[in-house]
Amino acid sequence: MTNKGGLCLVLLAVLLVQCGSVCAGELKYEFDIPATDAKTGLNLLASETNSSLLYRESDVLNVRINSVKGVYTLSEALTIMFRDTGVTGTVSHKGVLTITVSPNKQPAAETTISGNREKQSFFSRIAKMLMPSQWRKPASGGDKQAAPKSNYLEEVVVTGSHIKQRSGMDTPVPVTAVAGEDLVMMAPGNMIESISQLPQFFGNQTPNSPESWFLRGGYGNLNMRGLGINRTLTLLNGRRMISSTVFGGVDINVIPEAMIRSVETVTGGASAAYGTDAVAGVTNFLLDTEFTGFKGSVQGGITSRDDSKNYEGSLAYGTALMDGRAHLLVSGEIFSQDGVHDYKDRDWYKSWGTVPDANGMLLVRPNVVSKSSTFDGVIFAPGSSLDGMAFDRSGNISPFVASDTTFGTIGNTQARQSITNGGSGEDLGAEVQTLYPDVDRNSEFLYLDYDLTEDLTVFAQAIRGQNKTWRFNDQRGSLQGTPTTITIYQDNAFLPAAVRQTMINEGLNSFVLRRKGSREDIGADIYQYDNSIMISVTGGFNWKIDSDGFFDGWSVDGYYQYGENTRKWYQKGLRVDRIFAAADAVDDGTGNIVCRVTLMGSTDFPGCTPINLFGRGNASAAAIDYVTGNEPGEQITTPVYFPDTGFSSGKTITYTSNEAKVNITEMEQNLFELSANGEIYEGWGAGPVSLAVGGSYRKEEVLQLVHDSTNRSSDH
Repeated sequence: MTNKGGLCLVLLAVLLVQCGSVCAGELKYEFDIPATDAKTGLNLLASETNSSLLYRESDVLNVRINSVKGVYTLSEALTIMFRDTGVTGTVSHKGVLTITVSPNKQPAAETTISGNREKQSFFSRIAKMLMPSQWRKPASGGDKQAAPKSNYLEEVVVTGSHIKQRSGMDTPVPVTAVAGEDLVMMAPGNMIESISQLPQFFGNQTPNSPESWFLRGGYGNLNMRGLGINRTLTLLNGRRMISSTVFGGVDINVIPEAMIRSVETVTGGASAAYGTDAVAGVTNFLLDTEFTGFKGSVQGGITSRDDSKNYEGSLAYGTALMDGRAHLLVSGEIFSQDGVHDYKDRDWYKSWGTVPDANGMLLVRPNVVSKSSTFDGVIFAPGSSLDGMAFDRSGNISPFVASDTTFGTIGNTQARQSITNGGSGEDLGAEVQTLYPDVDRNSEFLYLDYDLTEDLTVFAQAIRGQNKTWRFNDQRGSLQGTPTTITIYQDNAFLPAAVRQTMINEGLNSFVLRRKGSREDIGADIYQYDNSIMISVTGGFNWKIDSDGFFDGWSVDGYYQYGENTRKWYQKGLRVDRIFAAADAVDDGTGNIVCRVTLMGSTDFPGCTPINLFGRGNASAAAIDYVTGNEPGEQITTPVYFPDTGFSSGKTITYTSNEAKVNITEMEQNLFELSANGEIYEGWGAGPVSLAVGGSYRKEEVLQLVHDSTNRSSDH
């Protein structure tokens, strides 16, 4: 019964395929297509019949079609349309229109697509492969002559399968394809913005996506179905590329946009062909390696609010060399965009947030502000009359006024309120907020292939891409608690006299100051900047086997790729090792204000400069410089810490300090892949049986070092 069931399934599959072919061929449509260029006519034909098209644009360039008016089947319409043009159209069993250029002599019906050899069964191929060469029958007509290359489509590389096919529509898994020019029309500028409009992508990492700066993979990483950038495989011409960071994902900004022919995506079933990093799917960027000519583009833009100015330029050149046996491609691109770092003139921003009511229910309200701190400072001193008092920019104090929609105690973490109907507080995230970072990128691309023989082609490819971004750091000089809880003592030299007197009267030795750095003082020059450079070099070959043996018509591909990516992350922020000493300012007895540690004779904080934190904008430039950023230019040698062995390796690093903390991540990838595929049996009428075999070797190394002159034990 098992055998019978299997037979029934096979017969059913054959019948379904045959029925599909008949149905697609016999359906009739009413056409009204005028005589026009081939591309326009084909689009009208596909639109009127709701059919899919498969053709190369170069095949129908400068071709004029005949008008098609009346009721016809698809096959009849195609015949009329391309009569006497040298172009033919066929309809697959799935209703896919395939357009090809007819050579002077089409291959006979009983021959294979690759030449004039007779069809061979699976068993005859095995026998011929095992037969001694002297017993084999020579090809008719003496030695076999190389057949002239025709311009019709011989095979299609399909994303999601290692098997090359004659029709790009007969795929084992659904493939979505988008032409390169369509991407430009969707969103000129960063390519990631146009890709993000495709429905299969969710949560792509873009320059303004919400991922943490420390955890993001880059600024052009694809995330298919929201499963993660490390589960979405990105390919270039079917080959892997090096990830942009240890978090995985390829930054597609380095791909030469000017050379993209199309982008194919597979949203499922790809892990079987590519591995676990393709669980969500695969995106394959296909380059036009046959491009000939010169093209360039320049564009610029600006928002209606007179910010985010940007420009982009690209140049691409392709030419045939050595009588057409070689082909050279060169391209370069540059892009720059000013960031948007506040909500200026953006009246859509209303500081919406949630405020819990007395029952813990979240109320959604506009104008939600912090009650835990302000830009001028809030006193946190439970049990004192000073508790909940707020400083103004002049250093004077007044009660922090609660609103009618409020939550939490003044000075406590998470305390907030809506001030729509009045009340104190400030939106601490609105003074400076990077909505879109400053972005600068450039890329260079070089490709060369050469036909060693009619069937063997070698190629070399090199890509270099650089991506730089700059944004304000958040939090910007936060003095709201761990790890920067600022204690103000009674003898602080900058403390207003009225506040000091109240402390004396109440026997209050100190209080905690809750404050946020303002762009007018310690929050002005707090930033994050990164610079990533990717280099990839690839060399490989493609061999189409042309013989009388079993492997006749097979294709063998192999390549080696070396890639490296160096990313430097710069973070300039508040010096938590200095802010406590600088905030503890006292009078040295002669009217000079100094740091207490200096007065006590400590040498732990050389050059300590006292800072006035009571009211924004009151700190001196010297004090701000002292508590923000590292000391640049220091020559530092420090041991290196490794997670598995600690400091026991004895290795050290030597570097020159920067004003920012620097994280350097170096990645290196060596990849070799060899694959072969072809037909092993002509099949039972529903198409040939094909096989793909291959293997790959990939080695990746990561070295991450931190240069932090303020915390040398973290250099690891």
